[in-house]
Amino acid sequence: MKFGEQRPASGTAAKASSLLSNATAFGPWTTKPAHTNGDTRDRGLEEGRRRDVYYSRFTIYDSGVPAKPRSPYLHLDAFNSETNQLNVIVDTPKGSRNKFTFDEKFGLFKLSGVLPAGASFPYDFGFVPSTRGEDGDPLDVLVLMDDPAFVGCLVTARLLGVVEAEQTERNGDTMRNDRLIAVAADSIIHRSLKSLGTLDENLVGQIEHFFVSYNEIKGKQFKPLGRFGPTRGRRLIEAGIKLFRSSTRK
Repeated sequence: MKFGEQRPASGTAAKASSLLSNATAFGPWTTKPAHTNGDTRDRGLEEGRRRDVYYSRFTIYDSGVPAKPRSPYLHLDAFNSETNQLNVIVDTPKGSRNKFTFDEKFGLFKLSGVLPAGASFPYDFGFVPSTRGEDGDPLDVLVLMDDPAFVGCLVTARLLGVVEAEQTERNGDTMRNDRLIAVAADSIIHRSLKSLGTLDENLVGQIEHFFVSYNEIKGKQFKPLGRFGPTRGRRLIEAGIKLFRSSTRK
């Protein structure tokens, strides 16, 4: 190498050079890097992966950790700020034999079970975002609609009430696992429904029977405790919101 020529970058130096030249702003995420002694910026690379690149006076630290964006499915407000109606995320559409659940770790909906032939969900089933129940999951809600929605669909709904219930797991642990009942705000067929008391009593009984049978298939017990209107249902949701907030602060 002649005097004055620059040695080609290789190894760690080449990687650092590439990161500096290719890093671009990527999303609203923030990071708290450790052990930096200079300016710090959160940068992202291509192909949906975030790299926390820490610029210091002497060293570039690259964590290479996949991005974990804040999930709208979990952190959306439980109630619509404009209408004060309930926000529901559908995870299993009406008529589906497949049961889907939202995987918080991966931020995706996954297949969690299949009902036997001849059995299917009677109405769209989902959860209320920004809530937690006694079982640690978001509060469950069954939504009456004119036609099925799709997995991950946001539905604005009118709360009709709640079927309070206990669920016993295979290991014998028993906890509350209530089922909120709501109707889609844009429903035409069910627009006259205002509370659980205005819903046909036989239909409510069939809904309860479905959840009893559904849990029996999984080796669990579901015991309805009582039917209540929207006021009590809202109190349960507000308690679920508080539990969610306390769990996310940990």
